[in-house]
Amino acid sequence: MKTYRISLLFALSVLISVRATNAQDDIDAALILESKGQWQSAAQTLLKCIQARPDLETAWIELGRCYMKVKDFDSAEKTLMQAQKRFAGSPTKQKSILLMLMRFQAEAGQLEALQQSRRTYLTEFPTAEDAKVVREEIEYYEKDYADTRRRESGRPEPPLDTMPSMPIKVYTAPDKVIASGNTIYTKAVSVRYAALAKKALNEWASATDQLSFVVVDSPTYANVDCEWTTDLTKRENSFASGEANSIPHEATGTISATALIFLDAKNMMSDSEFYDVCLHELGHALGLKHSSHPEDIMYWTTSAGPDHGRNLRHLSKGDISRIRMFYSDRFQARKIALDFAQAAYVKREYEKAYDFLSPAERAKISVIQFQQQIEKDHPASRPLSLQVIHETLLPDLVEFKLLGTNGEEMFYYDVAVHADGGAFQVDQSRRVAGTKLRIREHRGQKIELEEL
Repeated sequence: MKTYRISLLFALSVLISVRATNAQDDIDAALILESKGQWQSAAQTLLKCIQARPDLETAWIELGRCYMKVKDFDSAEKTLMQAQKRFAGSPTKQKSILLMLMRFQAEAGQLEALQQSRRTYLTEFPTAEDAKVVREEIEYYEKDYADTRRRESGRPEPPLDTMPSMPIKVYTAPDKVIASGNTIYTKAVSVRYAALAKKALNEWASATDQLSFVVVDSPTYANVDCEWTTDLTKRENSFASGEANSIPHEATGTISATALIFLDAKNMMSDSEFYDVCLHELGHALGLKHSSHPEDIMYWTTSAGPDHGRNLRHLSKGDISRIRMFYSDRFQARKIALDFAQAAYVKREYEKAYDFLSPAERAKISVIQFQQQIEKDHPASRPLSLQVIHETLLPDLVEFKLLGTNGEEMFYYDVAVHADGGAFQVDQSRRVAGTKLRIREHRGQKIELEEL
């Protein structure tokens, strides 16, 4: 009897060992498939593994990663939520799963949920080695996400009153030794990175014919200084793989900008990763802010997007639309808005102003009705001069606030202009009736505005 019990226990231990070995083999096979970009096949292998060994958190985490890579965000979220419940009693496993959940939320564009997960992470693991970085991310992105949401709902990019002079001069430091004594980043690597930086410049330039660049051999003559370094003391944020700033100089028609790519001194940044970061930071240098859309290069993290780390990513339709609006369409739209307002409110050339309306808008209102509407808003007084005082950039639409004055009175007008494929037309349905203000005098000084 005793011999039988020992044999049975031995048989069970062998069976458990075989199951564990098979499960690990499945995970190893899935990781190989992932390295080849075969995410669907890897997911099937991991599902098989989980059915045999549901206690392996690595299988759950990798399954969530596979679903993310094929953009099946519902399955990814479901998988990670199930994993959180299954391993609720294990802090170590919970930590790994929560980190993957945060990665999922980043790639899915769930910005507010990501901030909440970061707070949960700090609550559960306050002494984790990356707690300081997570705390900095919360503080930085609290403002960044809010600004992005406001901007995408109608707030403009930083305004440019005049088009910067072209070509924009860029310095890329191709012969720079990245780090003295570093055996990874040789001069040849820097030359290769310089070629990728030029490629990134060409991609931004190809998005609009109003944008062009020339590479110069000294930062002294450059509008944009694009460099890469292992000196992480230059970072403002410890989590950043790149940082940039841009300052427009309206008086000289130029910009001053820097675009820095930060390199890990021990692990070389791949060409695709470097290009991704460089393209993103050059977008900032040109004046663009973050996007909340994961498919955009200007999305807040460069880890999003298909095949990240394997193939070069390129500008999305959203990126192209924004750079065109910022450097080209907005200036043409501004001229249309001013010409329309000049005809409608200054010269009272109603038929000419009416022609600026889109066909859809002209179908809603006749030229007589259009004239009557303007004369009702301002039956007598009219401005003698007009200027743009504010503009709001939206996808394929620019909303302008115009200020008109005749010396004694001021008038505000809102004019919306569609910018679609080179066709610029006034959207009458979004034109808000002008507000007329009178400048009041006090002791010979014009100091107050009184609405009429």
